[in-house]
Amino acid sequence: MKKVTIFLSLLLTLILLQGCHGSSSSNNSSTVRLVNGTPGTLDMYWSGSGAASAVASAGSASSSVAITAGIPDVIQLAINGGNPSGETPISFGGGYSYTIIGYLTYPTAQPVWNYIIDDQVIPASGEGQLGIADYSGSGNLDVYIGQGSGTPTLWTPPGGTSGSNTNYSQLAVPNAISQNYHIQITGHNGGYNGTDVRLDIPSLTIGNQQILTLVLLPTIGGGLIDGLAVVQQGQTLLTGQSAVTPFKNYSARVRLVADYDPTAGIGNITTANATTAATTGGGIPLAYNLSSPNVGNYAVVPLTSGAATTPLNIALSVSSGGSVANYTGSVIPGQDYTLMAYGNVSTVPALLVDDNTLASSGQAKLRLVNGVNSVTSSITLDYNTSAVSSAKNIALGSASASTSVAAPGGSPYSINVIGGVTFQVPTTYLQSRGVYTLFMLGNTTSTSGTLSPDHTSAGP
Repeated sequence: MKKVTIFLSLLLTLILLQGCHGSSSSNNSSTVRLVNGTPGTLDMYWSGSGAASAVASAGSASSSVAITAGIPDVIQLAINGGNPSGETPISFGGGYSYTIIGYLTYPTAQPVWNYIIDDQVIPASGEGQLGIADYSGSGNLDVYIGQGSGTPTLWTPPGGTSGSNTNYSQLAVPNAISQNYHIQITGHNGGYNGTDVRLDIPSLTIGNQQILTLVLLPTIGGGLIDGLAVVQQGQTLLTGQSAVTPFKNYSARVRLVADYDPTAGIGNITTANATTAATTGGGIPLAYNLSSPNVGNYAVVPLTSGAATTPLNIALSVSSGGSVANYTGSVIPGQDYTLMAYGNVSTVPALLVDDNTLASSGQAKLRLVNGVNSVTSSITLDYNTSAVSSAKNIALGSASASTSVAAPGGSPYSINVIGGVTFQVPTTYLQSRGVYTLFMLGNTTSTSGTLSPDHTSAGP
C-alpha cells in the first residue's frame, strides 16, 4: 500500500544557517520568497535596498528572489506601503531555498517574520509529506488528522512541543494522485471536537510527491489560530492549487459569566444560545444550568466568512419564571470575549474583549473584572501590596486592561481587591507566560472572587 510521510516540527526556532545542512562554500546561490500571512499587501525589503524586493498580497507567495548566501542581510517588512520595520541581521546558508513567512503578532499588530527551509527530499511516487510550523504563540497544541471524511485522530505527541522534526506518521494516499485530509488543532488535551478547538481545516489536499508545510499563525485574541498551507518551492501544483492556501479562522470564542444579583431572585441560566449571521437552528449553546456566580468555558462561535465584523445575538434563559435577557452586538473573527450577565434580567449583559495573548517569560498577565452587584463605588486591583495602575477604579460591568506582572517561580505574590469591597485571593502561583482574570462577582453582602486561568502555555 502506498503511504504519505507526515513530519511534524512544532515551535520551529530561528537559527543561523550558514554552513548548516551540508552546504558548501562553493555553492553560495540561494533564493527566498515571501509568504504573506497578514490581512493586507506585504512588501519585503532586502538589506535596506530602498525598494521592495518582493511583494505578496494577503494569503499568497511572491516570486523567488536570488540572494547571496553567507553575507549578513537585513529583512524588513512593510504593510500596505507603510514604513519598513527594522529587523536583526541574518545570514542564510548557500544551496537552499527559503520561504519567509510574514505575519502579525498581537496585541500590538506588529509585522514580524520567520522562515522555513525548502530542503525536504521529494517523496517517492504515491507519497506526500506534510510538516507543521507553529508560530501562533498559543502554547502547547495537539493536532488531529483524518483521511477524507474519516474521524481525525491524535497525530502529535502530547503537547507537541519537542521542537523536533523526527516525529513521523504514515497515511495512505490512494492511486498515487492526491488525498484530502481533515486537520483540527486543539489546545493540549483539548480532544477532537472538544471545548478547546483552535483551528479546524475540513479539507487539505496533498498531491502525489508533494511537500506541504502547514504554518500556524496568531489571531487577535491569542487563543484561536490562523493557518497557511505552503507548498515547497519548485513543486508542481495540482490543478486549481495555489502555492499558498490560507485557512482564516472565521470564528470567535465566547464564554458566559453568570452574575445575576442574588437579591433579585434570579436563579440559574438554563440555556444561552449565541446566534450569528452564519448560524441557524438556535445557534451555538454557550452554557447550560450555569448558576450565579460562575464563570463558564469558552465556546467557539462560527461567524460570517470573510466579514470584518459579524452580528452576534445571545439569548439568556434563566430559571426564574423563564425570564430572558438578550444581548445583540458585533464581534470580530479571531477575538475572545466574555459575556457577563449581571444585575437583573433588565440589565443589558456586558460583552468584554479578552486579550489572551501569552505573557512574556517570567511574567503573567492579570486583569480585574467588576461584577459586584449593588456596589456603590469602583474597585481596584492590588498586586504584591501595590495598586496595579491599569486596574484602578474599575466600575461595575467593566474590565481593566491586562497588565504584565512578575510571576516568580516558587514564591506567590499577594492578590487583593480594595475599594467598594475588600477581597484577598487565596495563596496562588501565577504561571510564567500565563493570562489571568480576577472576576469579582455576587454583591456587597455576598462577594465571590474567581481567579480564572484564561490561557497558559501548557494548556487552554
